[in-house]
Amino acid sequence: MSGFILVSRDLLDNDLWRMNSDLVRLFLYLLLKASYGKQEFTYSRGATTITVRKGEFLRSLRRMGEDCAYVGNNRLVTWSTSRVAAMLKTLEDDGRIKILSNSTLGTLVKVVN
Repeated sequence: MSGFILVSRDLLDNDLWRMNSDLVRLFLYLLLKASYGKQEFTYSRGATTITVRKGEFLRSLRRMGEDCAYVGNNRLVTWSTSRVAAMLKTLEDDGRIKILSNSTLGTLVKVVN
């Protein structure tokens, strides 16, 4: 995947920057992974069907935690599903994302701000 995103320098003056570096990491991850084209993608498993539109991202909480893993204090840090869910809730309460659905296919997140 190639391309770029624009990030406002106002992020440095925002509460998100001061809260927790993991929140910033997760928010940037969502920005980078969100669908950016006009094309919609439809995923199905059994009776569950989800359509991913522009600005949305579908992934399981476990995979988000694995994707955002990093090395800290000489050990690999991965987030648990409950930690990812809590951080997503914080970003949703802050008005940055909206959680559209949770299903067997994953969590559908829309980047709002």
